[in-house]
Amino acid sequence: MKPKPLVKNAGHPKGFFGKVMIRVMNKEHSSLSLWGLSHLPKKEYRSALDIGCGGGINLLRLSEFCDKVYGIDVSDLSVAESKKRCKKLLKAGRAEIATGKADALPYAEDSMDLVTAFETVYFWGDLTKCFSGVYRTLQKGGVFLIVNELKKDKNNPDKYENIREVLDLTVYDGEELVDALSGAGFKDASVFTEGDDWICAVAIK
Repeated sequence: MKPKPLVKNAGHPKGFFGKVMIRVMNKEHSSLSLWGLSHLPKKEYRSALDIGCGGGINLLRLSEFCDKVYGIDVSDLSVAESKKRCKKLLKAGRAEIATGKADALPYAEDSMDLVTAFETVYFWGDLTKCFSGVYRTLQKGGVFLIVNELKKDKNNPDKYENIREVLDLTVYDGEELVDALSGAGFKDASVFTEGDDWICAVAIK
């Protein structure tokens, strides 16, 4: 299997390689996702939105402590795979999954207790604009959780050059995430790291 066609599907899965990438991400990112979720300031939420829901595995995780979960993804294939994985939640009325973009969230103001973004803000473009949409969607006291596998290393700016040759993405450090969160209106933001790559940001509205 050629690596480049597979890697190219990380941001917007399509076709055969997209399906393979979704399965890979569900499996390989489990430890990262669980680590990120461990930083949530509370353990129960009424409503949660996962932006870039991919194959739906994190929607299942969120459903364990959220009354209702919402998933959105730019990829129709990801939405379809998430719906398959969350079939029982959808049938029970505890999930809604749709195609959509981070910079145009189709949810009402103050409608979510929790918004999550696992391995996806690299592809969002204007972070402050997207984060402003998250801020609008969250209720007062709501939580925005960002979890990334790639962390910018100021001492090694070319660290992920091999990935950037294939994908149009931007790798952020904690300061950049906090700056964008502050620009969107978040006043309380914390950053956590693990090892050389994992980074997590938690912001409160």
